[in-house]
Amino acid sequence: MKESLKLFAGDLRKSLKDLLPIIIVVALLQGAAIQAMPENLTSIVIGLGIVAVGLALFILPHLWCQTVRLRQTVLLKWSRSPSSSG
Repeated sequence: MKESLKLFAGDLRKSLKDLLPIIIVVALLQGAAIQAMPENLTSIVIGLGIVAVGLALFILPHLWCQTVRLRQTVLLKWSRSPSSSG
């Protein structure tokens, strides 16, 4: 369980990193073109957090499938190795 949480935390960081260019562009447009802070900044930050969690959860099954496939490959190779036949 602890390992899964670490993987999810890493995926969440990657999701936030992927969203960073979008955040920068929107912030620059907001500051330079509109020249005003949004009134509902709290809801924007909460929405950004929800999007980041959604991206991390979207990526999670793909990574889980890769991990399962890798474990199956390792077990298959281990079971076929001459040293394991006893």
